[in-house]
Amino acid sequence: MPTDRRGAFLICVMLVSATFLLAGCGGKSSTGTASAGSSGTSKTAKPAETDASSSQPGADASRKQFIARADPICRRFNVELARSSAKGKGGIGNGRERAAYVAGLLKNETIERRANSELARLAQPPALTADWGEMLADRRLLAKQLGELATALVRKNKVSEQELVNRKKEWHQALRQVAVKAGFKDCARVG
Repeated sequence: MPTDRRGAFLICVMLVSATFLLAGCGGKSSTGTASAGSSGTSKTAKPAETDASSSQPGADASRKQFIARADPICRRFNVELARSSAKGKGGIGNGRERAAYVAGLLKNETIERRANSELARLAQPPALTADWGEMLADRRLLAKQLGELATALVRKNKVSEQELVNRKKEWHQALRQVAVKAGFKDCARVG
């Protein structure tokens, strides 16, 4: 019978493996406004922004209606993320604390993927197509990076771990900026 430490490590490895298998499954990409490549360190250039709401009658109303449908979904998943067990510092502590943190990260990744899937099913008004596509791409990348961070923690790769933490912060900021600009409140934050 494996020791507690070895057992915890094996559980983490199995969770990470299952996550990578499940990560290949999922919905189709709705837009190509952001690059979600394997490293994901930079976003692709955005086309010049236009204010579609000023040129289309009723666009502001449909924009507000869409935000009124999307924000409660984001709020529900943000509460779920806030309650998850990925708290503390994964790089500090004993094997059990690290294993619990990794399991929490993987749980958050699953929650984030479910949120993105539900949000992607909403039909956005034309005035929000570019912003909404960018927001969904940012959320997909954040979910992916949670899995990558869990893997780095399991492998005890401090360099990769710190790089992923920094990139995750950058993507949170990018998501916040586009969401606030578009008029979202709860979808402007994750967790």
